[in-house]
Amino acid sequence: MLVILKKNTLEFLGICSVDPIDTETPELGIWIKKSDHGNSFGREAIYALKDWVDKNLEYKYLSYPVDKRNIPSRKIPESFGGKVFREFQQTNKSGNLLNEVEYRIYK
Repeated sequence: MLVILKKNTLEFLGICSVDPIDTETPELGIWIKKSDHGNSFGREAIYALKDWVDKNLEYKYLSYPVDKRNIPSRKIPESFGGKVFREFQQTNKSGNLLNEVEYRIYK
């Protein structure tokens, strides 16, 4: 898990992660605070994280689950050529039921 900071001010923007790293199918994830949505910080962070993963881990594919309705977040895995592998429902930590899609991103 990595902290995402704004380059010029070091302001906290969010977190991104890859987990578990000892599997053939690690999962990428990201959370950006709502006030900074729409600034491409998530895309930039996931690009940097995937670059690190490509250079340091062996994997079959990366999994990237995202809320089906979150079009800006869905554009991130799609920009890597990710394709929807499955759709499912999941309850988040706030107790809300999410309709999710899981992308698979290959090297």
